[in-house]
Amino acid sequence: MSDVYSRCVNTRHRLSEVAGDGLSVVRGALEAIAGLFKAYVARKRAKGNRDFDDLLLLWRAALL
Repeated sequence: MSDVYSRCVNTRHRLSEVAGDGLSVVRGALEAIAGLFKAYVARKRAKGNRDFDDLLLLWRAALL
């Protein structure tokens, strides 16, 4: 599931768009997966943690 999350973050596409790109496994559970992603982000923020995708976003923001 982390690859789907990374694809959403790094391409700046919604989960529904990413799921339409050949990820048929995900299409049936979009609401559950979106909830999982939201909980993951909330937990990271609450603990002050960053993952690799966050670092890529911060790097991109620094370049602009």
